[in-house]
Amino acid sequence: MTSFLNSVLSTFGSHAGGTAVQLGSMLLFAKLRPSTAFGAFVLYVGVVSVVSTVTDLGVTNAVTKRVSASEGEPARILGTVLLLKIITIAVIAVAVLLGRGWL
Repeated sequence: MTSFLNSVLSTFGSHAGGTAVQLGSMLLFAKLRPSTAFGAFVLYVGVVSVVSTVTDLGVTNAVTKRVSASEGEPARILGTVLLLKIITIAVIAVAVLLGRGWL
């Protein structure tokens, strides 16, 4: 039980620390840059976040399950996942380029 609690607290601490660094950097960037540059940055961060979520397609959880259960070779699973993500990103990039006049 103690090792589980240590693991949970360690994970929580790392996520909290990362979030604090992100918040601090956003506040610093907002203070140092003009509002137009900060607006472009926030838009970029938002787009990257959405694209990242869409391209994941739940694959991260499936990979974690397969690798931890030792189903197949981890290198082969990783190669397949990378190929799937590259194809998904390429499709989204083409869709954005084709629809840039309407976006």
